Amino acid sequence: DGMGLVTPAAVEHVRNRDFGWYIREYRPDYLMLPHPPRRTTEGFTESDWFRNSYTRRTTIGSQELGSAVDIFERIP
Repeated sequence: DGMGLVTPAAVEHVRNRDFGWYIREYRPDYLMLPHPPRRTTEGFTESDWFRNSYTRRTTIGSQELGSAVDIFERIP
């Protein structure tokens, strides 16, 4: 929950535009993120820490219809 809906600790990070905090903090095994990533909220996918920690396994859905998502897996 990167926006703090059920993870209240995320709220302060979102206010500071640190949208990847929950990933660094909780290190989930899998992530489902919009494809293509939105620069404002998924820009962290371009960062070294993300690329060193996660690999994209597949894209599901239709980018043309605006409903595609990328599935990322944490690198052991």
